[in-house]
Amino acid sequence: MYGIGASKVRLINGYQYNDMGHDIFEREPYSLQFERIDDQGNQKRFSYIATHTKPGDAVVEINALDDVYDDVAAKYER
Repeated sequence: MYGIGASKVRLINGYQYNDMGHDIFEREPYSLQFERIDDQGNQKRFSYIATHTKPGDAVVEINALDDVYDDVAAKYER
């Protein structure tokens, strides 16, 4: 689980971005949302967005990540 101890976090949600036929990404980014189990900090929920870019398309794919972030943030706000 990304090197995070299972006793410290709980997986809440997972989501794979859909570029809706624009075919921007070689492999669509995916995200996981976690919740901390202990309450010793201010941030209780956090998310990771992971992507694997094709070297020849890296600039285009990285430039599209702001749309991925917005989409993932909207999904997890619910």
